[in-house]
Amino acid sequence: MSLRSKLKRIQSPSEAWLLLRMLGLLVRLPRLVRRCSLPDVVSAVTAPRHCRARFEAHKVGLYADFWTRTLWFARRRPCLFRSLLLYRFLPEAGLSPTIYFGAKKNGPEEDGLAGHAWVKVGDQLVADTPENIGEYTVAYTASQG
Repeated sequence: MSLRSKLKRIQSPSEAWLLLRMLGLLVRLPRLVRRCSLPDVVSAVTAPRHCRARFEAHKVGLYADFWTRTLWFARRRPCLFRSLLLYRFLPEAGLSPTIYFGAKKNGPEEDGLAGHAWVKVGDQLVADTPENIGEYTVAYTASQG
């Protein structure tokens, strides 16, 4: 979906503000991820405690997915950036997300480890599938709410 068609779907000023705030955080994330430990990154993106519900959860997911597919630097690690955006903005939809970071050993043709990040609200995956996370061992998790 193009930026132009996405902008046409914005129904209120608060949705436009959400889209811009997501972009602002996403632009800062690569530097934060390079310079900080994972707990520090998660702490930096944690929603303020006074956050009140003002958005529909599907809009948060839609916009997080849009930005991670649109911006070139986010395409390298889309699960990480999408999960951090979801973790930060889902509380504004009245939800209490948990973010997970997992690792798995690559196959014999590849070296090292592969990483993945995902978000759950309760037992429900947000913007991911059980098949994507099935082989990963959880290395770090954090919750809001």
